[in-house]
Amino acid sequence: MFATIYVRDFAVANADSIKSGDTDNYLIRLADSADQPAERAIALLGNTNRFSIFFDPLIDELLIIPLENVSLMRKNGSTNDTDQNPEGQIL
Repeated sequence: MFATIYVRDFAVANADSIKSGDTDNYLIRLADSADQPAERAIALLGNTNRFSIFFDPLIDELLIIPLENVSLMRKNGSTNDTDQNPEGQIL
């Protein structure tokens, strides 16, 4: 009984923090992004063996994306010299 209440309260608190934008955002690039921006900064909720689950607080939308469509996923704010060319553009 106690475990059920704890898990429920933890899930509600976690959902509230995600909706408020208090999460670690990831920069993702989709392989097939003709109708959306090539790169987006959104919150990673989790992964399965076939899908990545994201939440975009700007449009208040849950995104479930097949792993084969994600060509880049990097924690937002982290830059690595090997990920940029001399002009500073992300490769």
